[in-house]
Amino acid sequence: MYSDLPQFIYLSELYLKASELSFVNIESFTIGAQFSRALHEGRGIIMYVHNSSKFIYIDLSEYCQEKNIEICVIKIKSNSLSSCILALYRAPSGNFAYLLQNLDNILHSLYSPSI
Repeated sequence: MYSDLPQFIYLSELYLKASELSFVNIESFTIGAQFSRALHEGRGIIMYVHNSSKFIYIDLSEYCQEKNIEICVIKIKSNSLSSCILALYRAPSGNFAYLLQNLDNILHSLYSPSI
């Protein structure tokens, strides 16, 4: 593994449609998770994972609401340690109370031993 290089890259406000995200390739990285807006400009977030990292995509789309909470999550396993990497975006015009309420629910769901 290349310990001095980034293992994860997170980008937001891409201005790309969901169908266009696969055209954004970063050498040695794979798309780990993404959220793309359907209704508003800016069109979401994407998380890249270095090819040397093993990960599991965790679908949290049920919690996503454009501009209020846009979230991507992957789970990384390394030997006996496992970690969740979470990328979250809220637009400045988004509802902060909605974000906090759903973030609490998301964190509780991620803490579940079944994930």
